[in-house]
Amino acid sequence: MLFQKCFFAIAFIINLFFTSACNLQVEANKAVDIIDVRNRKEPEANIASHKHNDVEVFRIIFMGECYKVRYYQNENGSLNHHEAYFMINENFDKASYRRLSDTSLAVRLFNSATEKEKKFELFGNGSTSGMRGL
Repeated sequence: MLFQKCFFAIAFIINLFFTSACNLQVEANKAVDIIDVRNRKEPEANIASHKHNDVEVFRIIFMGECYKVRYYQNENGSLNHHEAYFMINENFDKASYRRLSDTSLAVRLFNSATEKEKKFELFGNGSTSGMRGL
């Protein structure tokens, strides 16, 4: 009887683990519009109005035209934001992204009319943020 209870408990835990792992892997790309703020002040990061996994993409002027990606993630029990700049003088109107891990995401900037695109990875934790090409 004890053996049977232990077997069912272990089977339940294994099933729960695999179900959770599969759910994490199936996360689809999410899309956002790129907000053009080249002719006005860009919005400040606002932790109060965002939640874990929110992403904002801005087209800005910063040492030339570029795109700024800001994303929010939970770190040590509170929400934090990270930002990275992608310097490129091309017209993109949409962005899609997907989480790669707890501290990184893949971003794709694209032009919905011409199908041009650029891909990169953003990562951040604590006071550190970074970017690398994909």
